[in-house]
Amino acid sequence: MDACWTKTGRIERFAPALGEPGEPLDADVRVAWSRDGQLLLRVEGLPDGASLELGLSPAPDDDTLRLLWPAEVGPGIHRIAVQPALAPGTHRALRLAARIPMDDGGISVLPWAPAGPGDPHRAGVVAVLEAPGPDLGLRVEASRDGIKATAPGATRVRIQAHRTPVPRGSRGVPPPWSTVGEDRVQGAPPAPGWFTIEAVWHDDAGRLLDLTRQRTWWAGPPPPLAIEGLHPVPKAWAAGRGSGWAPEDGDRICAPDPSHAAAAALLAAEVRRFTSRTLVVARRGRCAIRFEPLDGLAAELPAGAVGNTMAFGVRVDPTGARLGVQDDRTATWAALALADLVGPDGVAPAAALVDWPDVDQRVLYHALNLRARPGWSASTHAAFLRRVVARGRYTDLVITPYDSFELPGVAGPTPPHARPTADLQSVIAAARALGIRVWPGVTGLAHAWWLTSAEGFLADDTTGEL
Repeated sequence: MDACWTKTGRIERFAPALGEPGEPLDADVRVAWSRDGQLLLRVEGLPDGASLELGLSPAPDDDTLRLLWPAEVGPGIHRIAVQPALAPGTHRALRLAARIPMDDGGISVLPWAPAGPGDPHRAGVVAVLEAPGPDLGLRVEASRDGIKATAPGATRVRIQAHRTPVPRGSRGVPPPWSTVGEDRVQGAPPAPGWFTIEAVWHDDAGRLLDLTRQRTWWAGPPPPLAIEGLHPVPKAWAAGRGSGWAPEDGDRICAPDPSHAAAAALLAAEVRRFTSRTLVVARRGRCAIRFEPLDGLAAELPAGAVGNTMAFGVRVDPTGARLGVQDDRTATWAALALADLVGPDGVAPAAALVDWPDVDQRVLYHALNLRARPGWSASTHAAFLRRVVARGRYTDLVITPYDSFELPGVAGPTPPHARPTADLQSVIAAARALGIRVWPGVTGLAHAWWLTSAEGFLADDTTGEL
């Protein structure tokens, strides 16, 4: 038995999922199989009282967690009956997680993670071979241009993106990005993230010879512009002359169009929050900052904004700033862009920029459930809309109020946590002043919420704590 374990690879790193407390754990877990097709497991190096949770896909050559067959074992050597029996030349999905008892009586679950945070939604893979794999090698290179994987002699090399799991076979949901080749493959993913690289070797008869997987993070190419403090990076940017502009107490923000008044007030509030300097919102006069039609400012901005109804522009010189906008929504985005340029340092660089959202419509589904939030206030929520939702460039807000507000004219008891309808109306008014369309939401089937993770222009905040 000892000779058997010396030929198996060591599974040693277990880590908490992203955002979960705890530190990675080093252990010594080894997996093998017996001639009668049963799973052999040796577990060492776990803390006192800890155990190992494992799951094996029941079907050969099935590397998903569908119909996962689970078990839990402690330290030592274990023989685990598997049906159907393991067969050479096949592979199975294998999920391993260390279960660590906590001082408060709870359990910390640390999935197997060769690199990065643990992912409870994804499994590893185990190849069932009659002899140790020849370890022909998989080389992965991540550069600004993409990911390159080389595996000499491999019959298949695949690079595939990770993403939030969605139901299998769901209509309209495309598969995750991937690219496949024989012994080498190179691809430029559309977005940064974690990627799994798999290489498979077969012998001349088509039997599985070896299989290996790696996980790597690809950061993507650097942004075309590196502008400290400004997010997202604008579509076009031209540096200006001079040392920039620093707002002073009493500087005026002129918004001749009344629909831009809320954006001007937001700009004044953000500059005050960043720098403690007080700006004055006015309709006219001697202005350090002026909102004006984008078409009139376009000649002084980089190209690309004309004809784009979602675009805005900002031009800063040593005397102040001009914001080229088209409506209340683009005025909000321009105001926040200038506020972020000023930033905590209190100086906006001399420059001209144009920008617009990457998608024409971005929807936030917001659960406004106040049952467990006794300290909620309409003013605080309005600040959340101005500082967070507006910066996310959401165009639509769907509010599901649950039973959190009074319903005038409706007979029946009122929940003790219900707030006046005027509070809801003030939240709606704050969103609309920022150019955000507001829609009433209704509670839907719980299993339908996955739609918001399947489409890039949708987002949800089902906990009400975004």
